[in-house]
Amino acid sequence: MNLHTRAAKRFRPWIMPEPVPGDEVDHVRIDLRAAWALAGAWWAALGLIGLGRSEQIVASLAALTASSLIAFRISWHPAPLAGRPGWGAALVSSIGLALAGAALVGCSLVINHPPAQEQLLASAAGQKSTIRVQLLLLEPPRPMALGQGFGEDRTRAPGLLAAARVQAVMVGGLWEPSDARVNLTWQPTAGAGTASPGEAGEIKRVLVRVSPADRGDRAGWWLRAKTPPEDIGRVAGNGITQAAGSLRRGFVERGAVLPQPARALLPGMVMGDRSGQDEELTMAMKTAGLAHLTAVSGANCVMICGAVVWLVRLARANRTLSWLAGLGALAGFVVLVGPEPSVLRAAVMGAIASASLYAGRGAHALPALAWAMTLLLAYDPWLAGDYAFQLSGLATAGIVLMGRPLSVRLRAHLPAWLADGVAIATAAQLACLPVVLMLGGGFPLYAVPANILVALLIPWITVAGTTALLFGGVLPALAMPLTWASGLPAGLVGLLGSWIAGLPGASRPWPPGPAGPITAWVLCALMLISMLGPRAEGARGAHLVRLAPVLAAGLLAGTLFPLGLLFPVRTGAWVVAACDVGQGDAIVVNSGSGHGVLIDAGPDPDAIDYCLLGLGVGVLDAVFITHLHADHTDGLPGALSGRTTGALYYSTAKAGATPRGHPDADLLAPGATGRAGPVSWEVLGPVGKAAPDAENEASLVIRFTIAGTGAGERQLTLLETGDLEEAAMARVLETGAIGPVDILKVSHHGAANGGVGVIDAGSPSVALISVGSGNTYGHPHQRITEALAQRGVPSYRTDTAGTILVSRDGSDLRVTGWKGWQQGPGR
Repeated sequence: MNLHTRAAKRFRPWIMPEPVPGDEVDHVRIDLRAAWALAGAWWAALGLIGLGRSEQIVASLAALTASSLIAFRISWHPAPLAGRPGWGAALVSSIGLALAGAALVGCSLVINHPPAQEQLLASAAGQKSTIRVQLLLLEPPRPMALGQGFGEDRTRAPGLLAAARVQAVMVGGLWEPSDARVNLTWQPTAGAGTASPGEAGEIKRVLVRVSPADRGDRAGWWLRAKTPPEDIGRVAGNGITQAAGSLRRGFVERGAVLPQPARALLPGMVMGDRSGQDEELTMAMKTAGLAHLTAVSGANCVMICGAVVWLVRLARANRTLSWLAGLGALAGFVVLVGPEPSVLRAAVMGAIASASLYAGRGAHALPALAWAMTLLLAYDPWLAGDYAFQLSGLATAGIVLMGRPLSVRLRAHLPAWLADGVAIATAAQLACLPVVLMLGGGFPLYAVPANILVALLIPWITVAGTTALLFGGVLPALAMPLTWASGLPAGLVGLLGSWIAGLPGASRPWPPGPAGPITAWVLCALMLISMLGPRAEGARGAHLVRLAPVLAAGLLAGTLFPLGLLFPVRTGAWVVAACDVGQGDAIVVNSGSGHGVLIDAGPDPDAIDYCLLGLGVGVLDAVFITHLHADHTDGLPGALSGRTTGALYYSTAKAGATPRGHPDADLLAPGATGRAGPVSWEVLGPVGKAAPDAENEASLVIRFTIAGTGAGERQLTLLETGDLEEAAMARVLETGAIGPVDILKVSHHGAANGGVGVIDAGSPSVALISVGSGNTYGHPHQRITEALAQRGVPSYRTDTAGTILVSRDGSDLRVTGWKGWQQGPGR
């Protein structure tokens, strides 16, 4: 055999597909017994947490009694269940397991029921007063967007959130003892830079305002800091936790010398500390489908455990010692990085799986996962509502159920190493899809290739980074080189994530409302049928199994690339659109083929992105933010994502404030004018300076003129009024600048304080009201709708019509709900 032949034989599996025996892709039987217990435990955790102690006791006793009776029936009458049980017996057994899981969680809740309501905090919440508290942080603070103001006046600002336990409350100059779990939020001190905002075990004193949490929340109260928290010490703890905390702090300090984004990502990829990530990096990693890398998961545990077992095996240790070393590595890793939900789940699952292997029964990954999650829910029922816990479990279940079958099929077309990488990334992404979409941000289109590209870097980052974390206490001389060795590839992951997030279509909009999660679950079900169902010719259900992947591909393609993208709404078919974005504003003016002018972006990035996609708008010639309230600004990232954007204009009552992430936006004043294709505009208001706490009164009032682009088409006018209230609008009306218009965007979602003066001055042919279904503000108010009706002005609402399209109909206007919910002529 010559050198060429030997080389070809050696490297062929790396570059060539390999044939797959037919029996490797045959029907797979799944053991779902543990899954039934998990389903019951999860149902009990979600359903019982919000109930009182007596209701929890009754429900737990009922579940325990019913499951015991079923177990007694199976134990004493096994004959009907002999051999392969029928549907009836299987159903009874499944119900019994679900009830047993529910009883387990219910009993845990009863035993560990939160203490009675804390009267000192309740009194402060009822009086809406501020109090001084001393509290213990239970976790490292994490970034969040803090709301400022109330109701529609809410704006967003960078902030921090940490779970804490109140130790004492100051009453009359004396500290009174307390024991209440709370959520503490505060704004970081200006100029803090990259300094750590704190960690678990710190004791702080702070002046706070108290508000009750929703019933069933783990924390009974929300505390909003009115002053920067004062660090007064640290809980003593035991030697192990103190040593682990010291190692974590030292690791973060050494990583501070790394360039960005390595400095921000490395602590998260090694130990789940994301406090150093800014909003831009977090959004980029999420859009690229790489955000899971900065939350410690089962993958980290597997890599650490595998490295330890490999070292032990190199020392020729026996089977028992290798198993004990693996368990020790799992326990040590949990202590080192802290008991994150995903870490606990992975560690418990690993322990069950390794025990199964050691006992010689084989590793049944799905039952191990289900039992692990059931035990964790019994230990901490609040994990049922934890998104990190849900994502961790779903990703593992997806890999267990779909990873191997998908890899086997892909190996017929791809090299084995590439097939395995694609299969694992695809299975995990599909399984997590329903929860990922619930969290917002759209569908990460490039998530699978992004995860494949970084797959070779992750084990090195995890093992080298964890070694650097450990060596910080025993071999400091090696800790810094290892920090650089793990930090540089972590920085590469961050750069890759930012680059992928900037690609066209990186985040595809997903249907809003119930249609979104339903579509995601149907997609997952079709993929499961395709991977696990019988495919042999003549087998029952084989036709559905072969059809499932085609249906899944069609469903996914039709959702991500709807006909509105392939066949956009005809230019000229609509002139003005009021997007249905919920309780907020988002108006689009057609400025040419694929072009538009956007006025406000609503509260939801996905909703405005979905609307613009359906309208076929890929270029925003100009964007106007009438004022800086969340229901007008929070959707801005979705509007700008993947689109070419012109100038960004805004107005505000707060000196120096700008739209978040856009410090170079242009502040407008009355008299400003501009043009984009057939659309021209003139700013008419606000007139005078609004008070800093009266943001609505700073709303832009703009008259848009849309020239006709075809023969015989007349020009149209739109009056945009933002949320301007009656008194401020009166000052604009006094200038005489507002005359008759064709289309009026009714101010403030039709609130009564928007006034009717502008309706008389504008005498519109059509009125558009942007309002959310079931809103709690009473919008639109009867005063406004009756005023429009009395003046013969047809009004259209986004809560009933959906997205509203206004188009030319000869010399008249035609108004149509996007999906045909409502339509009618203008006057």
